[in-house]
Amino acid sequence: MCSLLSFKLNMGLICYEFKLLKAAKSAT
Repeated sequence: MCSLLSFKLNMGLICYEFKLLKAAKSAT
């Protein structure tokens, strides 16, 4: 349960960073 929660959190962070990267690329 705990590892599954951290896995979801890590995936969420990766998704968030990916969105930031795409936003930064489209902004420039």
